[in-house]
Amino acid sequence: MMQFDLFTLKLFVAVGEEHTIGKAANRTGIVASAASKRIADMEFMFGTPLLCRQSRGVTLTPAGEALLHHARSVLRSLEKMEGELSEYKQGIKGHVRVFANLTSIVHYLPEDLSKFLQKHPLIKIDLEEHLSPVVVRSVMESQTDVGIFSGNIPSCGLELFPYHKDRLMLIVPDGHPLSVSKSLRFKEILDYDIVSLPKGGAIEQLIYMRAAEHNRMPKIRIYVTSFDAACRMVQSGLGVSIIPDELARTSAKTMHIKIIPLRETWVTRMLYVGVREYHALPVTARLLVDHLSHSQPAVSKREG
Repeated sequence: MMQFDLFTLKLFVAVGEEHTIGKAANRTGIVASAASKRIADMEFMFGTPLLCRQSRGVTLTPAGEALLHHARSVLRSLEKMEGELSEYKQGIKGHVRVFANLTSIVHYLPEDLSKFLQKHPLIKIDLEEHLSPVVVRSVMESQTDVGIFSGNIPSCGLELFPYHKDRLMLIVPDGHPLSVSKSLRFKEILDYDIVSLPKGGAIEQLIYMRAAEHNRMPKIRIYVTSFDAACRMVQSGLGVSIIPDELARTSAKTMHIKIIPLRETWVTRMLYVGVREYHALPVTARLLVDHLSHSQPAVSKREG
């Protein structure tokens, strides 16, 4: 029977995610030579290469990909066991990994997580910001317990819980030709330069998809990584932008920009809390999902 310790499994997961043995060793707290030997011992036990070693790093072989999947599954099962047992301790203790998109981190999560941690001070939350498509993929691949993302992103097979609803608005600089408009259709902005949120993000994908419906390509002039940066670029006359309503209103109080509603049904969107399987989550993660979704039942698993 093949035997190896849990530390080696964690090390292999780190190698699969970092793509270099050196970074994985540093992440798990051992020297690179020891990490390399542990991986080599695993390959000897399994009788097949797990890594393709190259000068700039490593990639997983098909066998390595299979092991990565099972290693993550084993480690998640152990986390669930620990979470279940923690119910019998003095207070619930553990940690939850959360990947969330920019909108939820900027506007909703600070208050929601603060209230949650007041109720459960022994729970640690590891929060990372990612684009919505990355969040969905990370939940599917078990890289995170909980994901929060925009509803226009396909989320095949995940259990989804409604989180918050928001509305996208157009912002333009004062004095812009569109600034006199009370409201606009989306196609009316396609002749103007656009300041976009990051490539591959939910809003950028939405802009391209809706422009394609009019057989047009959006004139993306610049990409930015935050809503504040988008507002500052718009204020400086570099283009118009589409951002969530409440964030636009906050920026408009201190910047020379104007907010214009778009007469489109798709500008109202839902943010979701997504998980692979709610009942398989550790207790700590289920508590967080319940808190964020206000204990609303999951909607049907979506096919994308």
